[in-house]
Amino acid sequence: MHLLPKTHFLPNMTATSRLTDDCLELIFFWCGSCPIVLCTLAKVCKRWHAIARRPVMWRRLTLDKPVLFSAYKRLLVSPSLQPQLESVRHLNVAKPYETLRHSHLSPLPLSTGLRNVRALSTKHLCLGEIHTLTKQLPLLHTLDSDRVETWCAIQPLDVTDLLLTHPLQHVNICFGHVSGFITIVAKPLPFAVASVQTLSIVNMRDADYFHFLTLVTEIALLEQEAQEQVYYGQGLLDDEEGGAVTLEHMIVSRWKALESKQADKYAWIAQLPNLRHLKFGFCYAWPAAVWRGAVLPQCPKLESLTLYGWTRLNPPKQESQQQLQQQQQNQWLSIQEDAEQAIVACFAAMGESLKTLTLDDFWVSGRMKLATRKRAHVILRNSSELLRDGGRRAERILNDMHDFIVVNQPRHDITVHLDAGWKTLDQQWLDQRE
Repeated sequence: MHLLPKTHFLPNMTATSRLTDDCLELIFFWCGSCPIVLCTLAKVCKRWHAIARRPVMWRRLTLDKPVLFSAYKRLLVSPSLQPQLESVRHLNVAKPYETLRHSHLSPLPLSTGLRNVRALSTKHLCLGEIHTLTKQLPLLHTLDSDRVETWCAIQPLDVTDLLLTHPLQHVNICFGHVSGFITIVAKPLPFAVASVQTLSIVNMRDADYFHFLTLVTEIALLEQEAQEQVYYGQGLLDDEEGGAVTLEHMIVSRWKALESKQADKYAWIAQLPNLRHLKFGFCYAWPAAVWRGAVLPQCPKLESLTLYGWTRLNPPKQESQQQLQQQQQNQWLSIQEDAEQAIVACFAAMGESLKTLTLDDFWVSGRMKLATRKRAHVILRNSSELLRDGGRRAERILNDMHDFIVVNQPRHDITVHLDAGWKTLDQQWLDQRE
């Protein structure tokens, strides 16, 4: 057998050796931030070992292969890698999308070497898995959780605990689908948290959404019947005397209880004095108390505001006509009108720093006028979610959208995005107006 001389391989070896250490470092950087890859590169030769062990190569670490989690654990507790692990500033933990069933990742010993992590990115993890990671990273200032799984109910979304235990500046929690429900556990903060600048929680349906839908259904039935049903001595409203209680009063009482609960749940939003970017999804169940107590105090300071989902209702009156006559009031508002007035107040309070206002599936009206003099970009997006009640509802939405544009367009740039389900209805609406 004829063997090639050793010099036959020298040109390729020479070409590799001619690269500077910085060039090799750049090549290693594009090999990914997996610790298994970095450790493999370090085994080639002494030069590669020195470059692969540089602290800059370990600034970002990615753990995204569940089959390698046993190897990840060994590396995270390896004494020889502790200097490199202390250099990690951005940790990325992910797993593939689960289609059949949900299984928790094996806990990772992050507190052993990853003490200096400042940013955590996750994908396809549930809230329980995210909580297990965050409680081991006390210096975390950025949390970016994408496509959070909604089928695991072990851990609720405890926003208060998250803000109090970490010096967070940027929070982004995006749930994967709106098919699941998440329980939000939050309450007013004991003190203002000045570190948070960006807050984004989207694609979420809270458990209170069930109560909201139930009340909406009962309100619709009440309007169809057009008469009051009376319950005697049932104690439905904790009436000690067992007197007559109208169905309307019963629903109003339940709505007020829901409103008080929602106001306490989202009061922490107003306790973020340096918040500049707010993005919140699924505002369908927000009553007037949330708009006035949580959102309104932040409006003058916000640079960008994105809200998902607000629709109009025709709920019962807050007070009976007799009570309002006793208070000598000229006009009594429905709960929906009260909430809309609160939204109008929020829009009117927008400050000069506002740059972008995005409203997704948000039923706007001509009363919602931006008071800021500085030109802002307003984006309106409507999906087929608002078409559940047919074309009559769509016609009302388009009429109100037109009024909103007429009121705000002279001062602001307005962009409208309608999905395929709206195109035919939009054209019909335009033809009718012409």
